[in-house]
Amino acid sequence: SALGRTPPAIGEGIDVMRLPLSQAGHLPGYIYTSPEIYQLEKEKIFMKDWLCVARAEELEKPGDFMTHDVMGDPIVIARDEDGELNAFSNLCRHRGVEVAEGAGNAREFMCPYHNWLYDLKGRLIGAPFMKKSEGFEVKNCRLHPLLVDTWAGWVFVNFDTRAGPLADFVAPFEKRFAFLKQETLRVAERLVYELECNWKFVAENLVDLYHVCIVHKDTFGKFL
Repeated sequence: SALGRTPPAIGEGIDVMRLPLSQAGHLPGYIYTSPEIYQLEKEKIFMKDWLCVARAEELEKPGDFMTHDVMGDPIVIARDEDGELNAFSNLCRHRGVEVAEGAGNAREFMCPYHNWLYDLKGRLIGAPFMKKSEGFEVKNCRLHPLLVDTWAGWVFVNFDTRAGPLADFVAPFEKRFAFLKQETLRVAERLVYELECNWKFVAENLVDLYHVCIVHKDTFGKFL
């Protein structure tokens, strides 16, 4: 490490958080800074769980698309001519260049490097001069697909093509929040926050009542 200390082994120091509340402590700092921990979180959480990426009305018309970066993996979500949602990797199968940028409406996606062309389902439909490459078939090539499904108007994707159904994943939310009838709602405003911190800090802050009476003392903090 920068201070010459030996980095702790993964799992070291976390027993304190499993103690009774009056004796428990925080997670050790390396849980938030370790590249190994980050990679494990990516592999076991973000590449396995269903991830909410959009509202269905943001991808309402054929050709509507948006892009996201999920822990370094760029993806595209697009509605095709049949009205179906598709999700796939935003990396050309030839040299890994991103084929889409931002959000908007498109008829297809073209790699800016070698002009490989993909349709709204992520299938390769054109590849200049590749007919000269023996054994290469355009119809057998496509951008790596992701699972995509919707619940209550929310669009979810999953990198794990063997994952269980979205309905099973959201069943606890359906039980508690179905009364809100979110499928009848539409986006009125989109707010985007880019936070320069470990993702766990955001989740922890949302369940941390300790700070509410101080930071939010003039609003909802006064009701605690």
